[in-house]
Amino acid sequence: MQQPVIDVRGLRKDFRNGVAAIDGLDIQIEAGGRVHGFLGPNGAGKTTTIRCLLGLIRPSAGDVKLFGVDVASNLPSIIGRIGALVETPKFFPNFSGRKNLQMLADVVGVRSVAIDEALDTVGLSDRSGDKFGTYSLGMKQRLAIAATLLKDPELIILDEPANGLDPAGIVEIRQLIRSLGSSGRTVFVSSHQLGEVQQTCDEVMIISKGRLIRQGPVSEMVSLGASNKQIVTVRDPAQAIRILNDAGFNVQPVPEPETVHVEIPAARADEITKALAAHQVFLSGMRPAEASLESVFLELTEGQGEL
Repeated sequence: MQQPVIDVRGLRKDFRNGVAAIDGLDIQIEAGGRVHGFLGPNGAGKTTTIRCLLGLIRPSAGDVKLFGVDVASNLPSIIGRIGALVETPKFFPNFSGRKNLQMLADVVGVRSVAIDEALDTVGLSDRSGDKFGTYSLGMKQRLAIAATLLKDPELIILDEPANGLDPAGIVEIRQLIRSLGSSGRTVFVSSHQLGEVQQTCDEVMIISKGRLIRQGPVSEMVSLGASNKQIVTVRDPAQAIRILNDAGFNVQPVPEPETVHVEIPAARADEITKALAAHQVFLSGMRPAEASLESVFLELTEGQGEL
């Protein structure tokens, strides 16, 4: 039977101030070409978990295994099967992208052909001779991912790979991550960009306060937010909120102008119209709120910190 690529059981990490960054976390990811999103509010323990996976910090308790091997005692035996981007590598700005990768390849002992393959995978073959300092932020991040590919890893771990990029750069990273998963690699990616995660990942794990609170395919997770909320457009939202609250509706004000969210199934949406019309208030539009990974995330982690 094939061992899980990632197998975390009862993981705990206590810091000196007594705070538990991770508190009994369980994660299991099977082999296969899939992209797994790792989500949680700020302070939920995402980066600490990744550092435990990579042996960068020692857990206070629990077991961490990659490919069935205990990370704490035998990481060197599997390190060649893992590529990771936790912090952007310190590339030399006056050296070309290829030269920067060549120096890394010499350190890890891989052949030059691996450099060509990595550059081709991230779409930088045509710019490999240019100085790193001339690269856009998106290109720099793609070169960083190319560095993780030099060993042709089976597992790729990425911590906020699209952080700070402009929309074009984010799309480039999204497409790259999808292609890595399609190539048969297992990709484990931490991100706070929920819209991108929804478009990029096959499965997501949501943690909060150091514990796993939900895991499953993106499609199933989004279906949890199959909305019973209606988006109501009305000229005077404050008046509409008062009327609907008095009528017993659960109404949520939102930043959008002339808009309120009303919690009620679509089949009963006509009750909103009747309640407002009874007070001579007429809506100019109404539609169901779209389900999204973001709405599910916010509901599951409500009051537990910002993303």
